[in-house]
Amino acid sequence: MLKTIFPRTTPPQWHDLVDRKPWLLHDDPAPHINEIFKTVKSSFQYQQDPPGQDSWGSGTIKKKSLSKGHKLIGDCDDFAVEILKHLKLHGAKSSELALVICKNAKGQSHMVAALVRENETLIFDNTKNKVATASDPQFEGYEWGFMNKGNKWFSVIMNR
Repeated sequence: MLKTIFPRTTPPQWHDLVDRKPWLLHDDPAPHINEIFKTVKSSFQYQQDPPGQDSWGSGTIKKKSLSKGHKLIGDCDDFAVEILKHLKLHGAKSSELALVICKNAKGQSHMVAALVRENETLIFDNTKNKVATASDPQFEGYEWGFMNKGNKWFSVIMNR
């Protein structure tokens, strides 16, 4: 199971402040979903945290060169947090964003980002090549565990 160095809840005031930031875009992130995924995935380099030292969302930024930009180096939770940051910058509300703890098809603990809309939940997984709903065949064998939406962790129940 993933262990965090941060508490599992975030004060509600943080979400309120983030939603009021004037520099954030206030449009619908839907048209940007594939672009966000491709941008973050292309600048992401997977590197597992040392055993017993899992820290969430603390990936490091490595500057390769001015012409090639930056690389985010980290594991699945670092990728998920980066996706949430980009979705937020494109106008997603805090109440629509979630981190999901699951087990992948190999039974390994894993974390993905999710954009929760009224009629669907889109999953952003660093090991996949596209954004899709949790019932998509690419997630065959995944076991969905817990989702952090807003301030609460709750069990994820998916109908297939």
